[in-house]
Amino acid sequence: MKQFYFFILQITFCITTIAQVDNYDISKYARQDLIRKTADFTTQASLSNTNNTIYNTSQATSRFRFSARGNVDQTKFVNSLNTQSFSALSYGLSTSFASYADTPTNSVNSDFELDPRLRYSIAKKNFKEDQKFLETNFDIDLSYASTHSNIQNTENTHFGRLSSFNDLQVGIGKGRQELVLDAWNACTIFEFLKDKSLLLRKPDHETITAFANTLAEAKNARFTDPRHESINEYELIVNFLIEQKLIDPSDYRVFAIVNDAYRFERFIQRLHGTSVSVGVTSFIDIDKTSGSGGFSNPWFTTTSAGLYFNYDSDKAISQDFQQNFGFYVDLGTRWVLNDLDSQDQAWSSVVQAQYSYGYYPSQRTNLELGLTAFYRHIFDTNDFSNGQLRLTADYN
Repeated sequence: MKQFYFFILQITFCITTIAQVDNYDISKYARQDLIRKTADFTTQASLSNTNNTIYNTSQATSRFRFSARGNVDQTKFVNSLNTQSFSALSYGLSTSFASYADTPTNSVNSDFELDPRLRYSIAKKNFKEDQKFLETNFDIDLSYASTHSNIQNTENTHFGRLSSFNDLQVGIGKGRQELVLDAWNACTIFEFLKDKSLLLRKPDHETITAFANTLAEAKNARFTDPRHESINEYELIVNFLIEQKLIDPSDYRVFAIVNDAYRFERFIQRLHGTSVSVGVTSFIDIDKTSGSGGFSNPWFTTTSAGLYFNYDSDKAISQDFQQNFGFYVDLGTRWVLNDLDSQDQAWSSVVQAQYSYGYYPSQRTNLELGLTAFYRHIFDTNDFSNGQLRLTADYN
């Protein structure tokens, strides 16, 4: 009986949602020729100096430490009739210097660390007729950790570790998923204005689509000065609403409502569509250490080759409800080589599935329930396997 009541409640929600702005179906929205870029720069530095002296003695110690870190993160999303791609580039550098001095022994020890890192990934689909596509997924993660130690009256030591991970997938598939975020954002802004009795007329289907395209154009504009970027976005949005005679520019409340609705209601990604793909997958993982002062110099390389199957289904059921499902299978073999000229080969399989159901009355308030299952099995002399099952619930 409880299940029956839940079913009736869910249907009631859906019917209420359908009666929104002009019965607009955001799942039908497809924005072409879209390029969206982001760039984040982060820096951090710290400095500390500590001096300790024991009373009525000559014993004293001092410690000094300085560390700094900088990182750049860039993303690019491209959506057109022939291409869908998402790329991410991250590169950074961290460094630190520490020294320790002891007065009774007149010893001074120091350590210097330098850690550069580079990450790049791209997932790209090139479409042909009937939504058939060729997909390429590539990831690289390159890092180097270096430590120099200077210990008084002993040999200086150096330790370095180079790590490189490269993953490549090439496959074919069919289907397409569209980003419907801008259409959803357009509907929520209109609903916001309507609730405040500031919408002069009910927008039709063509007006909502045109407004969604305007929002996409506003989000794509990039300026060096973020203030100019915000001004440009706001001008595009407000000018559209005024030209379409949707708001009264003499009512000052409109500008506050539009600014609030746009600035704080555009952070949840929503997709609609289904795609399935199969292909070949491979990766190579290289790890090498070097050093002096008694450090050994081991290295090992892990390579893998296999086949994969991937299925993704994202459904924008309505303006308020979203359902996502994904299923991935990977079957292949791997080889491990090391500096001892030994080799290990094993077959491996990976199965992963995830499901989520979301309720989004606005982009400011949302509830998501998710279930993720993961299983891996390595067929070798040890016959290793592990699995995970995770249930999540998020409310914002």
